[in-house]
Amino acid sequence: MGCLRNIGCLTVLAALVAVGYVTRDLWWGQLRTHHWSSPGRTAGSEPPTSDSSAWEPLTATGAARTKARIAALGSRGGPAFVSVPGGDFASYIILDQGARLPHATDSAAAAVIGDALHLKTVVDLRSLGDRKMLGPMADLLGDVEPVELAGTLEMTRPGTVEFRVTSLSIRGLPLPSPVIPRLLLALERTHHQAGAADDGVLIPLPSVVGDVRANRGRITLYKATP
Repeated sequence: MGCLRNIGCLTVLAALVAVGYVTRDLWWGQLRTHHWSSPGRTAGSEPPTSDSSAWEPLTATGAARTKARIAALGSRGGPAFVSVPGGDFASYIILDQGARLPHATDSAAAAVIGDALHLKTVVDLRSLGDRKMLGPMADLLGDVEPVELAGTLEMTRPGTVEFRVTSLSIRGLPLPSPVIPRLLLALERTHHQAGAADDGVLIPLPSVVGDVRANRGRITLYKATP
């Protein structure tokens, strides 16, 4: 019976192939022009963009790319906005604009995750002076530890964007929110900037930039309106 069943299946398959071959002129053209789709994608559309970028190192080349993109905003007939990767933008604000954010030249990297700019680096915690601000975790940490911080970007006035630190972790251990301003100030090793929030760092930008947004793995800079 199993053999007869297999023979019957092969006979049906052979018949279908024969019919398909005879009628090929009717369906082949439609098959070639059909737009196939996959789950989460409409027919003929591009795959959805990832909502987070890969971590990228801070480099002088990345800073130069962002500087050139911003310059394009100010050019005659230039675009209304430009978009750059998180690593390029972080390279620009830290290496070119001198943003007072902790970073080690050979280990700092950045990414845009959700609507926040993330920065990870390695910090010598001995620079803090008094480590008691870290609370009980101070006894668990060595002298040099990986640090990751994340924050939002907000234009406070033309030519100035504020990076508001919303989370900060050391060796993957998140710090309580009240500790962030004190630690940030200690890591800056300088006086807090006038006009900045307790958890904020002011960053100068060319006046041609009217707004900055972080979203879907990119930083978008918009031209200032007259």
